[in-house]
Amino acid sequence: MYGLRIIAAFYLTLLLIDIAFFRLTSLKTTTILMLEWCLIVPIFICWAFLYEYWLWVVLSISFWITQTIRGRWIQKLALAIKP
Repeated sequence: MYGLRIIAAFYLTLLLIDIAFFRLTSLKTTTILMLEWCLIVPIFICWAFLYEYWLWVVLSISFWITQTIRGRWIQKLALAIKP
């Protein structure tokens, strides 16, 4: 159950940041996704040192990769939606 709370908080945080940045700013998609990464990853790195659980570092890297993929999907969707 410990992991379930973390993943729920992680997704909720991403959702709230997405809503705030995409609705309230006119920043580029890649900038917003990198800001998300910079806001969330320090917590993972801190936990890696605090709990000596180095998988958090690997998860940080995989989060960067998924943000890159997600950015491409968002841009494709934005192009498809524009009239």
